[in-house]
Amino acid sequence: MEQFQCKGGKRLTAIREVALKWVVGAKRIAGAKREAGVYDKELQPLQGSAVPRFYGFFKNIIGDLEVGCIVLEWCSGPAIKDTRQRMIAGIALHKAGVRHNKILDPAHYIAVSDGTLRMVGFSSAKTHQCAGTTMLSRDVNGDQKPAKCCSELAALESRFGVDSDRLGREVRLVNRIFPEFDAGFFYSY
Repeated sequence: MEQFQCKGGKRLTAIREVALKWVVGAKRIAGAKREAGVYDKELQPLQGSAVPRFYGFFKNIIGDLEVGCIVLEWCSGPAIKDTRQRMIAGIALHKAGVRHNKILDPAHYIAVSDGTLRMVGFSSAKTHQCAGTTMLSRDVNGDQKPAKCCSELAALESRFGVDSDRLGREVRLVNRIFPEFDAGFFYSY
């Protein structure tokens, strides 16, 4: 995004780098508008931490095509090696009342230069009263799966939870596998 003295005038400064998500056609524009609403409402407190900053949604007619555009914070950085950041972002998302619906897709995680990540791609997202994630097992001799848990967070925990690199991804209570208890992770969430 740039700032100019006046229409057709001299460029003053670049305000910030942004990412543009362009869509064409009524169905995709409706999805982008819904996504923009999620950024603007439920995800507003997470902007700049778990999700990119949201600068607006715009639509117009270009030629004979209706187009829509979401403007987000530019995120570019080295690949994230700490997969627990995905878990932390997913938990923050669910605490905000949003179910992503494509949370395991690696394309929905963007690295930032400070070593953190942002979740993107909320066109399929829904508001959500989260039942919470499954807890790590304290007792390897028979803990039961909680009566209620969020299937999306359980899947995320299964893939990216504290023990996800052990035993070929055989991880969580949701899979009826009882890893060693990691007290630091349990008490953080």
